[in-house]
Amino acid sequence: MYNRYKFLKKLYKNYVIIIKRKEKYYSYNIDLEILKYINSNNINYIIIENLNIIKKVKYADNTYSKYFYFCKILYIIKKGINPLL
Repeated sequence: MYNRYKFLKKLYKNYVIIIKRKEKYYSYNIDLEILKYINSNNINYIIIENLNIIKKVKYADNTYSKYFYFCKILYIIKKGINPLL
């Protein structure tokens, strides 16, 4: 499952990748942290199941970068070490 995430993350860098498996949703690394802090709907995301894209949402005013750097800064502040990615 993690390999699918990594493969799609290379293709869709400015998207949150969400994997659906057995009616549960999973995500990894920085995307998992971003999902905790999302407070707007203007973020691109992809939901996949067995490498089939179920839903792909793209916004013109994507806020992925904003949340990406926000999560990296929070990680540095909390841990005091290198960020996740």
